Amino acid sequence: MAKHNHASLLANDDARLDRDTVRSALLDRCEELFRLAWGEPVRHGQEWRPKSNSGRSMAMRSPKRGQWHDFVSGTGGDILDFYAVEYCGLGAAKDDFPRVLIEAARYCGIDPGAPVDLSAMMARRAAQEVADRQSQEEQVQLKAGLVQALQA
Repeated sequence: MAKHNHASLLANDDARLDRDTVRSALLDRCEELFRLAWGEPVRHGQEWRPKSNSGRSMAMRSPKRGQWHDFVSGTGGDILDFYAVEYCGLGAAKDDFPRVLIEAARYCGIDPGAPVDLSAMMARRAAQEVADRQSQEEQVQLKAGLVQALQA
């Protein structure tokens, strides 16, 4: 689809398809996107790195969920940039944002012509926030245990 077709599709459906909706849907699929693009992960605290290339990382359990960086190429960004680079073959989402938004929406099962079920998305977001808090609490407890062990 040409750029002008993407733009007209977004103009016709801008009330139904927006950046935050698509971004949230991609964040819900963060682990899946990581595995499809980079393979199986090695977990390093709140981030994942691919087993095959430790020069890449993606935050998985924090407010920075979906932020990624490729230390070798010096690229990185948010989950939309990740989708643009790894699935659309672009340098960043801004290179062809309408295309990235539409392709990412379709990947997530969002029909640009249909209304989005915000209640389901908000429920998934709330569940992810609970999981993030639990992970942070576990990290705090682990660090406190290490401090106690070192002091003993």
